[in-house]
Amino acid sequence: MEEDMFEQWFLANGGYINPNVEIARDQITGNHMRVVDGETLDAGSLIISCPHELTISWLNVIKGSETFLGQFDLGDRYYAVNEVVIVRFFVMNEYVKGETSFWWPYIRSLTQPTEAQLLGTPLYYDDEDRLWLRGTNLEHAANKTERMWYNEYDEVMQSLVRIDGSLANRWSWSLYKWAATIMSSRCFPASALANSILAERSSGSNGTHAGIPNDSLEPGSPVLIPGVDLLNHRPSAKVTWQWTSVNCRLVINENLGAGTPICNNYGQKSNEELILGYGFSLADNPADHCGLAVLADGPQSLQGPNTRVAQTTSSMLRLSESHVEAASETRRENVHWVRLRNTFIDKIPRDAAPSYEFSPGFLNGVAAALCNQREKTGGHPCLQGQIDFVDANLSRNKLKVLAAVAMLLQRQLSNIDQHSANLPQWPDNVRQFHAARYRRGQLHILRTVSASLLGHLSELVGFSEDSTRDFRVVRLDHMLAESPSPLLTDYRAALNAGLGTRKAAKIRERGWVECAFTLWVCGVWLWGQTLGLESRSSTGLDLPSKVVQWLGFLHNVYQDHSVTEHVTVPTDEDDVQLAESFLDVIKAAAQKNPRSLYSSGACTLSRLLWCLHIVREESIMCPSFEGKSGDEHDELVLFLECHDEH
Repeated sequence: MEEDMFEQWFLANGGYINPNVEIARDQITGNHMRVVDGETLDAGSLIISCPHELTISWLNVIKGSETFLGQFDLGDRYYAVNEVVIVRFFVMNEYVKGETSFWWPYIRSLTQPTEAQLLGTPLYYDDEDRLWLRGTNLEHAANKTERMWYNEYDEVMQSLVRIDGSLANRWSWSLYKWAATIMSSRCFPASALANSILAERSSGSNGTHAGIPNDSLEPGSPVLIPGVDLLNHRPSAKVTWQWTSVNCRLVINENLGAGTPICNNYGQKSNEELILGYGFSLADNPADHCGLAVLADGPQSLQGPNTRVAQTTSSMLRLSESHVEAASETRRENVHWVRLRNTFIDKIPRDAAPSYEFSPGFLNGVAAALCNQREKTGGHPCLQGQIDFVDANLSRNKLKVLAAVAMLLQRQLSNIDQHSANLPQWPDNVRQFHAARYRRGQLHILRTVSASLLGHLSELVGFSEDSTRDFRVVRLDHMLAESPSPLLTDYRAALNAGLGTRKAAKIRERGWVECAFTLWVCGVWLWGQTLGLESRSSTGLDLPSKVVQWLGFLHNVYQDHSVTEHVTVPTDEDDVQLAESFLDVIKAAAQKNPRSLYSSGACTLSRLLWCLHIVREESIMCPSFEGKSGDEHDELVLFLECHDEH
């Protein structure tokens, strides 16, 4: 058996395996280590130790006078290629060499290129398997990984085939994909190995890798460590790694009974990372999360019109990509995530209400991207991992972050859920089983966090009768029902005369929401001109009081030129045409009711452009408060930032 051949080779070359440990194999976990039946292991037991000379890394590529690939007369050109790629070619070459390779007993013990059905990563999924990934981050990450790996392979092969055409058959794409998969699923970062080699060199020892330059092994470079890579992952496993100048050792820090699998601890990895890199998932994985990646150059494109596309466009926030292996050969995006807090990681009570956490920096990054011009100048509040919307701390920026993130989660939820009807009733194989578990986890996270965020929004806008409403958040319904008198009467009449309706549902249906908001801001300004200074000091909490306070904010921030009709605001030709159509509505209202606020003659084109500018800067597009999906159900709200709070 391959396991016996590997064990004999491993022990004969200085490796050590605890006598109470055996290498086992089954259909679910493949090769692994377990405690021998009838035996036990105490905490502190050394499980396995692997000499450095048995490892495979970049050091093997450049070791000795006959360096790998040197036979192809490439000179130093292959050094320009990422070292991870070259190590993959080295592994391929050792496989092709067969029994003449020093590492053949180890390579033969691995899942072979001809056993693709046993390689559990998504790059080996067939069409039926991939149905379970449709719409998920993992589908996107797997596709990108395969394209990236192929481009790496093709780039190197184009150079090599010019020198030796037979290499095209010897080193095929399928063999490279196998080598890359083996490395992604079994490698360890080289940082510890590099440190031990440096320690060996400083002690004067003439070890296997002596004489290698200090900078020849990058800390993130991958290393295959035969034997040690047989230990599967368990998040709660208690182990200690010991690196010496001659070997790497693994010691358990817990007692293990007879027949118990012996596991390593890979750290906190989500099921997306585990499936993409290793081909398995964990039930109730405490480290599971849903990726929310912000591009490295920042989500500046969130600025702009209040549309769902503008707030959640893929150039601002896109689906996440898990890392493929410890040594990623590409520039990483600033990958972010959201997860549900749990007992294992956060030490919260099991019966605690569901709560969530975003990755550090995510909310701050979105908040910075969503700043309007005023907030850029005056700064915006820093947000922590948990959105906590206490009334006194609410701002337009916070509200927009809440709405934008809720929309993002809704979109990712919809991307996955829309494929549910096309899935088989049950998974048909191990690959589908892990993919289905991952998919369920993603849906659970997205639904839980999305429901919480939408609940916050509904409370803030007073959508439900028992909610604690913030009167600074103004919907069209509020404008039509609670505006200060006589603004309320004149505003309703203006909409009725100019738009043919004053019903919020019909205004939304006909696409006149921005017009209705602009006319309301204009009406607020007109009404404000009739107030004395003593009336502008209102401190009430209802909408009319907040409107009075907002007038002072408009005057201070947007330079309310009440004496002249010449108001300078950023405009383009489309905005001018839009404002002209609003002016037609004003004229129709003034003609219908000559005594209204809107018939004063102060509602000029420039004044309407000023009001439209305020609406664009101070409003937020929110997802439907009725739980409806789709852009057509999104709702615009205006946040009345009050100058006395800043």
